[in-house]
Amino acid sequence: MNSKIKFGSQPAGNQPHVPKRFCHFKPAEEQPVRAPDVVPENPQIAMLKTKFGEYQWEYDDQYINRTFVDMTDIEEHDALINFKKIMGFMASLQFTAIDIERFSIAIEEFSEDGIFPKKAGIFLSAMIAASKDADFIVHTSHLSFPLEYLGFENTKNLKIIGNGGAFLCMRMGGGTVSVHGDTNGVLAKNMSGGTIVVYGTIRRLGTHGIEAFSDIHHMKCGRVLRVTPGGVIAHEKSAKMPMPDLARYDSLKDALENQTGGQTAGQTKPRPGGESQ
Repeated sequence: MNSKIKFGSQPAGNQPHVPKRFCHFKPAEEQPVRAPDVVPENPQIAMLKTKFGEYQWEYDDQYINRTFVDMTDIEEHDALINFKKIMGFMASLQFTAIDIERFSIAIEEFSEDGIFPKKAGIFLSAMIAASKDADFIVHTSHLSFPLEYLGFENTKNLKIIGNGGAFLCMRMGGGTVSVHGDTNGVLAKNMSGGTIVVYGTIRRLGTHGIEAFSDIHHMKCGRVLRVTPGGVIAHEKSAKMPMPDLARYDSLKDALENQTGGQTAGQTKPRPGGESQ
């Protein structure tokens, strides 16, 4: 008997039973694809970004050509020129501390510009100086390079979330700047008042990971505190400083001791104003 078998087919009457589990559902109607919602940009941020993109950094070639001028003095001179220039048009703009915080995040799109760290740091510093608010937050942790000149001529309270670049708090005259990250050289140049609190490492300019309080350049008057797990290291010139808030300082010290189980052996914790414990 010669029979042929066709694979994939079965004799009539032997078809497998398929339960009709979904027979009570109706065919779905085709729906149009919804386009993603486009969130319009804050008009204040858009305006600030336009101003920032249009601004051209200015150099003083005659000052640079002076052979007796230190390089950090050249940086300070150029920063002051651009700070005053930006302040000239900031006075006519209206923005808040929240706008400044948002702008510090939005300017990342300009980070490919070679002058970006200088330009952004001075621009934000001028915005803070021109604002009527007193307390500010600036974000830098999302940036590839830390911003320079942050806190330039500062008299307000500024919290930097991330690293602070070179020339931080140059010509600072008052207020408090707290850096929740590292600094990167020439800290507090010609600072005349206020307090800087660094929760990371104070690095020497042009190095990686080298801590150096000696890189606090020409600080005329003020206070720099570095908060470490072992305590608070202070560097200050307080001849013209008002009496420090010792209660606030002690609460910070106590909090650190609770975290570390007490003071590290052989390490002292000077209090502001030159007092020791």
